[in-house]
Amino acid sequence: MAVALTWLSGFCPFVAAQENRWKVSFQKGGQSVESAAVAMNTADGPVLVAVALQGADFSATSLVLAGKPVAARFVGYDAVSRLCVFKPADALGDAALPWVDKAPEHAGTALEVGAGKGTLKGKVNRIGGKVLPLALLRVEIAGKAPEPGAAVAGPDGKVLGIVFRSGDARDVYVIPAQAVHRVVRDILTNGRLVRGWLGISLLVENSEPRITKIWAGSPAADAGLREGDLITRIGKTDVSGYADVADTFFYLIPGEPVEVTVVRDGKAFRFALTPTAERPN
Repeated sequence: MAVALTWLSGFCPFVAAQENRWKVSFQKGGQSVESAAVAMNTADGPVLVAVALQGADFSATSLVLAGKPVAARFVGYDAVSRLCVFKPADALGDAALPWVDKAPEHAGTALEVGAGKGTLKGKVNRIGGKVLPLALLRVEIAGKAPEPGAAVAGPDGKVLGIVFRSGDARDVYVIPAQAVHRVVRDILTNGRLVRGWLGISLLVENSEPRITKIWAGSPAADAGLREGDLITRIGKTDVSGYADVADTFFYLIPGEPVEVTVVRDGKAFRFALTPTAERPN
């Protein structure tokens, strides 16, 4: 599967978050599937971020800037978020857009979605009854649905997320900026997303986030958590269901301590856990 990145010229820097400058074309089985791509500055220099199909082959990657081929390197892909990262050899100039650190979740916020307009409806952690591995933003759009990878910006022009997929009617689901930062940082450092592991299992069908299993030798076991404990808070985030816990787990970083609050026998207990990168055999 060949991958080609193309620059769409003619847009000023301010509207770069509204008009997608970059395209990624995936060739598979004679069919071409496109994703928009968004440029961002990182501590390691500018990168391009796109949403790719599962199972994509990035072994052949070319970057086209203003009609001229430019060297680019595929850095990595995360199968959970479907985000892929490319590193151009040359500077991107004003193509690297300003990003917020964390996307707002307040319903009613006016947004720029690709080349159109939208309104933030809030955060979702389920689509069609299926729990998502990370919470997305639901945006109601006016006009044509944007393609995956399109930039979503606030009134100030700062990017607050990337379109993951279009839903029913006028709904669009967006990967929030904090998730993009999390994935890009890990891919640049490790070539892939490395999620923190606590050794806690829950049942998705349970209405409350009650621990059903503590893995032996895990950070949770070492800290003293028990099966049957009801999780009420992870770090600074209150949780009330399995989907909330799944979202907070997405952001756990190996080696960075996190406080977990549980209710046991009617009393609240706080435990300090340090996630690991690997599940023990």
